[in-house]
This record gives sequence, C-alpha cells and structure tokens, in this order.
Amino acid sequence: MKALKVLGRFHWGYWIRGVEVSKLQYSLRVPPPTTLVGAISYPLFKIIGDEGETLSGLYSPVKKILDVIRHAVFSLNDYGMYLEDINVYILLHFQQLGGKEEFERYGTYRRYAMKYRTGAVKTGKIYAPNAEFTIIYFIDEKVALKELGSDWDSILTKACYEISRIGSKESIVSINKVLIYDAIESKVEEVETKYYFPLYAAIPVLGNWFFEKFWKGGFGKDDLARSIEYVIPGILDPIHSELIKVKVSDKGVTYTVGDEAVIIGV
Repeated sequence: MKALKVLGRFHWGYWIRGVEVSKLQYSLRVPPPTTLVGAISYPLFKIIGDEGETLSGLYSPVKKILDVIRHAVFSLNDYGMYLEDINVYILLHFQQLGGKEEFERYGTYRRYAMKYRTGAVKTGKIYAPNAEFTIIYFIDEKVALKELGSDWDSILTKACYEISRIGSKESIVSINKVLIYDAIESKVEEVETKYYFPLYAAIPVLGNWFFEKFWKGGFGKDDLARSIEYVIPGILDPIHSELIKVKVSDKGVTYTVGDEAVIIGV
C-alpha cells in the first residue's frame, strides 16, 4: 500500500452537505472520505483523458477509482469556525402538485402561489481563511498499475496538485506539496493519531474528540449510502485537529505514513 500526503490551504473555508439533507442546509465540520475522493477524481479524469462517464449515467464517476484509492483521511491543522447565514433558495421542488382547485386559484397545479416559491434558508459554512489541511490517500498500487499504467504515481501526484476545491464548488483550495510514502501496517494496541477513523475501528481513550456521521457508498443507483459514525480527533468549537490516544479494535488496522499513524476500518 502506498500513501499520498497532500498539504494545502483553504482560501476562505468550505461547506459540505450531509448525504440526507435537502432543504436542511447545515455543513459537516470536516470533509468526509467520499468528498476527498471526489476532489481528486475531477482532475484525475481530465489528466487521463476520461470524462468519467459511467454506464447509462447511473453512477458517479468517482465509483470508477474506488479500487485505486482505497481510503482517505483528513486533518484541519489550523482553526475553523462553524457559522450559518441566510440565503434565498428556490423552494418549488419541495412543493407538491395540487389539483383543479389550485389551478383555478393560482393558474398552476402547484400547491402554492408564486410568492411562496422562494424562502430564507439557514446555510452552514466553515470559515477557515488560509487554514492549512492535510489529506492522506491510500493507494492500492497493484490496481493503480493496472488502471493507470506504469507512471501511476506521477499521474496521481499531478492530480493531487490540481485539486481545486474540497466540498462545494465555492470551497476552493491551493495545494502546496504532495509526498509519496509507503503505508506500513503496524501491529499496535494503542496509538496516537490526529486523523479521523470509524468508531468501530478504535476507541478513543485520551484527548479531545467529537463525532460526525459520514457515509460509505451513495455513488448512484443500487449503491445506497450507508451511515457510519466517525471519531474526529480534536475540538469542535473552534474546529481543530489534535492528537488523541486510541485503542485499536479488531476491526481496525493502523498504518504508519512517514512519522504519523492512521487508523483504517476493515
């Protein structure tokens, strides 16, 4: 297993919607693994000359590289503040169709009149101007060799440097450095880490942490998202990643990447 460590900065911050939200517009506190894989997939498909199209358009193009990028983790090395502001949203798609009475009253089969078709919605964002972050992508080098060729490492490195956003299209970033490491499996019962991990993979025992609900899958038809509780090492308000000590479970595997430990759920 290889690991790509990506060091970058947010320009102003980011916002990332949960998988189950529609009109509710809160933001996750940190980018989940699915968002991190999505961030690299966009430049990767452009580099290899593949627009990422899938059969019948039933699946996200991200699904095509999940065998190459097996895991992804994140840490926010500076501080971010969760805030909500008011935005005007079109609410038409939340409104049911009516019948003859609605048509005679409003001239449309929509249940509500024109003045009710927009509304004020609280929208969550993480403000973290110029905040540094670290992403670690775990690469299955055998699959990468098969899918991307012998120069897979330079292709993936270039794709990392060309990551332009993490989360919404407004959540722009700049990448400062990309490093390649061997991800070495480590047989330990307790370890310190600042990167998030599934709750079933390890139990936190010392330090500050909070929980966030991420998901696995959800990339298209017949690939429904499955919620997974994650442990986020660090503090919630303001958001900041910190080292915590954890006890690794029999469903977790520890990898050493450079001089840092990362726990992966299996």
